[in-house]
Amino acid sequence: MKQMDGYRKILLRCFAVMLITLLMTPLAKISAAESFSLDDCIHLALLENHSLQGFRLDLAAKQMQAKGAQGLAGPKIDLVGNYQWQEDPTAIIPAHGTAIPPVYDDRQKQWGVNLKQTLYDAGKTKSLIQYNEESANWQQVELKNQTTAVVNNVVKGFYRILQLNNTITAEQDSVKALSSLTDDIRMKYAVGRVAGVDVLQVESQLATEQEKLARYQGDYERQLALLKSYIGYEQSQPLIVKGSMSDYDVAALVTGDIKENLEVKKNQIRQEQSTELLTSAKADHNVQVSLNGTYRVTAVGRSDAAQDEMWTLGLQLSLPVFDGGVIDANIRQTKIQLDRAKESYAQSVVDAQANLAAAQANVSAARVRVEAARLAWDRAQETYRIMELSYKTGKTSLTDALVAQSAATNAEAVYDQAVFDEISAVVDLKAVYGQMAYPVRQ
Repeated sequence: MKQMDGYRKILLRCFAVMLITLLMTPLAKISAAESFSLDDCIHLALLENHSLQGFRLDLAAKQMQAKGAQGLAGPKIDLVGNYQWQEDPTAIIPAHGTAIPPVYDDRQKQWGVNLKQTLYDAGKTKSLIQYNEESANWQQVELKNQTTAVVNNVVKGFYRILQLNNTITAEQDSVKALSSLTDDIRMKYAVGRVAGVDVLQVESQLATEQEKLARYQGDYERQLALLKSYIGYEQSQPLIVKGSMSDYDVAALVTGDIKENLEVKKNQIRQEQSTELLTSAKADHNVQVSLNGTYRVTAVGRSDAAQDEMWTLGLQLSLPVFDGGVIDANIRQTKIQLDRAKESYAQSVVDAQANLAAAQANVSAARVRVEAARLAWDRAQETYRIMELSYKTGKTSLTDALVAQSAATNAEAVYDQAVFDEISAVVDLKAVYGQMAYPVRQ
């Protein structure tokens, strides 16, 4: 009976320790890792990426500015009014020609409406409206540029993680096989069937593969952290990507127009904006005609004529004669800005063409490397299979088997790297054409 009580106490203590440990474990550590496909990552990035949110707000502000600029062409109507009060009553003499007699009072009220409508300004207003619309268009292209960059980074990061995951799995299998071989060779050494140098060779090879595995795992964690930052995911939360590197259709033909390159389009819009600014600056030299109107109501206290109304309506003509060269200097400055915008546009086209040639060359080279790496991996696997069988049957040395095993693992890592490089090259080629590297093959 005492022995049973002792067992119960031990069990209760173990249960208490387990309960305390569970309560002290952070919830983030015990929560299951979420699995994300590329679709999930892209969707989350478009919703949660703070950089994109900022550019969307910039676009909304520019669109509102362009909408407000539309009002420059419409009439300007102001409602004005004033109320005068004097501490010492004095004679208030109404304006000449009014029906209000002079009175002594300390109060006078006035209100009215001013109207102004520009009839002709040599295209200045139209240019300013167009300039603001082009600013909104530029911001829209910039948002697309940033969105494309984020999406392409997510695609690259996603497949880089898949590549590292494949490499880590292969390296783990290699370490597991070498660990088993190490145990086996140590037993053989203990009974004198192999020399000590064989044990050292196996242990050295195992240490090398373990170092490579640790390096790959470190790269995996860094890439995972980058992917989380792109999609706005909490760094402390675990995340697993699901998919295959074969999901991306690298064989699809990539075509487009170099003028759709986002940097080219932005510089084209800058050129159009500079043209509108030059038109606006030149308009300051021309005559401007506007329609002006005024309606006033004046009321004076203790007056027989309670109030007086006044209407005015007429055309206003303005023609600059001398301004000290300010307008001419502004025109010359704007012309220089236009010439600079043209050069920037031309340079962006040249750069885009160079990037296109480089991207196309990278895609072609990457496809060649993939085929070469696939063939090398197949041969390395077959060589390792033969060498392993030969070693077990005593037909070859341990060193040959180890070399074949290492070569097979390295060949698989090289193949996975080549596949990722091909995906990355296709992504870069699409970016030159101003295209997103998404969607993938369904």
